[in-house]
Amino acid sequence: MKGFSLFLSLAVASLGCSHAQPQVNRQIYVISDEAPGIGGSSEHDCSQEQVDCFERCWNASDRPYPHVKRDEWYYKYCTKKCREEYLECIKEKEKTAQRTPKLTFTRMGAALDWLRAHKTELIVGTVVIIDGLAFLIVIGATGALLLVPAAL
Repeated sequence: MKGFSLFLSLAVASLGCSHAQPQVNRQIYVISDEAPGIGGSSEHDCSQEQVDCFERCWNASDRPYPHVKRDEWYYKYCTKKCREEYLECIKEKEKTAQRTPKLTFTRMGAALDWLRAHKTELIVGTVVIIDGLAFLIVIGATGALLLVPAAL
């Protein structure tokens, strides 16, 4: 009996009382009735741009003088040229990320207004923190863009 009492008191102490648990907002919010252009599709993919650059360079009809054939020198030339473009793309992405302000919302209304105004920049699955609570951006069965509470 002593063991059971000890176990029960430890269980209650570790779990806490249910009335002391914070009330989680379980409401789902509609950001938009449709979700065209969602997913960050407009963002540059530096790796893909590097692949495309190399293909354009390698298949170009006008090669740097006096090289007229695709040989080892030309391979190194295209690799170097496209690597420089890739590094420039990475630097630009880093600058853009540093300029992007961190958003903090204290009210649901302000968060929904911002999300509606910037819906083409959203990525499905993004976690949004509003007044300390976590929400996820999802697309519903009807194609609507939704903000749903994250499961704990």
